[in-house]
Amino acid sequence: MPMIGIKKNKGLTAIQVAGLDIGSGSVKAVQLQKEERGYVATHAAIVPITASDPEAGPSDADIRKAVEACCKQACPSRYTVCGLSGTEVMVRGFNFPNLPPEALAQAVLFEAQQVCPLDIKNSVVDYQLITPVSQGENSDAPTTGLRGFFVVGTNEAVQRKKTWAQSVASRAVLMDVDGLALLNCISRFEQRVPGTSIAVINVGKMYTNIAILGEDGLPFIRDLPEGSQTIIERIAAEYNVSFSLAEQALSDAALAREHGIETGPSLRKACRNLVGNISDTIRYYTLQEESAPNSRVLLCGGFALLGDFVAFLDESLPEEVAVFNPFAEIPWVGDSEGLQCAQKYGPALAVATGLAMRTV
Repeated sequence: MPMIGIKKNKGLTAIQVAGLDIGSGSVKAVQLQKEERGYVATHAAIVPITASDPEAGPSDADIRKAVEACCKQACPSRYTVCGLSGTEVMVRGFNFPNLPPEALAQAVLFEAQQVCPLDIKNSVVDYQLITPVSQGENSDAPTTGLRGFFVVGTNEAVQRKKTWAQSVASRAVLMDVDGLALLNCISRFEQRVPGTSIAVINVGKMYTNIAILGEDGLPFIRDLPEGSQTIIERIAAEYNVSFSLAEQALSDAALAREHGIETGPSLRKACRNLVGNISDTIRYYTLQEESAPNSRVLLCGGFALLGDFVAFLDESLPEEVAVFNPFAEIPWVGDSEGLQCAQKYGPALAVATGLAMRTV
């Protein structure tokens, strides 16, 4: 989301940026280096956000501490790109008749005011064309209209992410959207079957990002207000154990057996609502007029590391479900510590990787 138009500032040349994904449960960072044949990875880190007061939840200071630790490990350039998600951002497509460039921005703003539930006066609005305004000075072919998408993000959310990033001497030079960063990442490596769309699902702590890229090039973004925290809370309540124990049991079979937790059946029951909403969202997209059917669904985020969840989602959707790990495609040239992080948590770093691919 090029909502902060820093690229347009005079005197700013191309710089190397790190993707900084400040989530609800952890901070993730990825630094890439672009070469002639594509990207190589140099740094990667993931740092959990630990609340100093568990009952109150993470404080601003707790988040800053996690951001600082993560940036020290994986943001050597100190220039970062952050992303927004959830209820504080909205992405919508538009189709306009041919308009002169000076009228397009006003048309986008008017459209945003009509369909966006956010307070436009206290938000940043930006847009990107898929169909260009003109076909070129030497072309006699008439334009067929303008297609694109706009993004609305609240000033408060943008400033909050910038403040967290800049509190550790990094500079947030661009603000993006998590869903768009995911599409940016998969479009580099995944070949979409002609006449179809491709969907990517990122299960975070508080939100699940669903991003779909259709044949027309327009993104469809929806953030579901449910993530891993709700699912783990349901499992903890079922077995009357702590949240921490339930969370550890999902990836530790011995611990689960010790406490009598049947993680497979419990996980499926706990995430049934989320999986149903994912299915309904994809079905809604495919039923829209002129929307291409999905060829496959790619899964990333921390829950992509849980085989039972991947299997349940695959059984519940008509499309093939595959785990997306960007580091299966990106060569590693950095240190061993970052490599270990990328190998262990690759699918959870997809948003940060997409953010790191932005050009400034």
